[in-house]
Amino acid sequence: MFKTSKSPIIQVLFFFILFLLFCYFGQPRFCTLIY
Repeated sequence: MFKTSKSPIIQVLFFFILFLLFCYFGQPRFCTLIY
């Protein structure tokens, strides 16, 4: 991971994108539970 301590918003967006990718490729049922 790269350090983004100066801007935590970028970190939150990065983890959100990772979550969406995990949702899309990994487990769609886990996605439907959240949405």
